[in-house]
Amino acid sequence: VCDSPCNNNGTCSAPNTCNCTGYWAGHTCDTPVCDPVCNNGGNCSAPNTCNCTEDWTEETCQIPVCTPICDNDGTCIEPNTCKCTDHWAGPTCQIPVCDPPCNNEGNCSAPNTCSCTASW
Repeated sequence: VCDSPCNNNGTCSAPNTCNCTGYWAGHTCDTPVCDPVCNNGGNCSAPNTCNCTEDWTEETCQIPVCTPICDNDGTCIEPNTCKCTDHWAGPTCQIPVCDPPCNNEGNCSAPNTCSCTASW
């Protein structure tokens, strides 16, 4: 006999012992199970359903979120951290890189493209 009812189709298998089914666990089968587990602080809110923190996304909270997003084919490698492709820099890969750098007050307007001042 179980003093508390077994939830989610669990059965009372011994005194105060529930035998849980499917993706449920706990003393009364009321704790959802996620398989695979939720990552990066995600919370298993229902069977195989992760509730992710704002910094992570996807089914098991395994993909980092960058806000704002990474530009110019940059990759979000951890929350709010972009890895830029060649010729781009800055927090969101928004700054073009010129190699060699622009001289005489020239401005790098696109990758390896210098915009010169009127006197040059």
